Amino acid sequence: MAQNGRMALTHRSSDFALDSPPGDFLPQEIELRTIDGVWINAGWVPIRSMEESRATFVLAHGFTGSWREPRVQAVMAHLARFGNVLAIDQRGHGRSTGLCTIGMDEVLDVDAAVEHVRRTSRGEAVVTVGFSMGGSLHYTDNDAKMKDGDLVLIDAGCEFQGYAADI
Repeated sequence: MAQNGRMALTHRSSDFALDSPPGDFLPQEIELRTIDGVWINAGWVPIRSMEESRATFVLAHGFTGSWREPRVQAVMAHLARFGNVLAIDQRGHGRSTGLCTIGMDEVLDVDAAVEHVRRTSRGEAVVTVGFSMGGSLHYTDNDAKMKDGDLVLIDAGCEFQGYAADI
């Protein structure tokens, strides 16, 4: 355990290394359309257990990423142990159309994915997971009163020995 006087780290990032996806891991490719007309390429993976899914994860990669990258597919495979996964290539990335706006319009890509899941699911919860630019949802208004079915976003950060992270 490392300490800097204000917080304690109880693990190393290497403690959470993910295994490569299993050999039979093959996401189904689908296309989504955003409200501003951009085509979003995505990979769909149903839950990889005998249990019925109670959640669907919408996974958004970071800047210059793609759902086809091995590191993103490792996260997809891990999340699929707990629920369905829909991973998107944000605009201007991978096989999606449009131009990257570095977070300004990418929220529309995530919105299209969430709406697709809501339309095609049996009512399970939708959990958004984003890395870097994929977390662009936190740039929307956040002072409204919560209503049933609203999105709850937890944005946490930390600082350690002069290094800061937004997790």
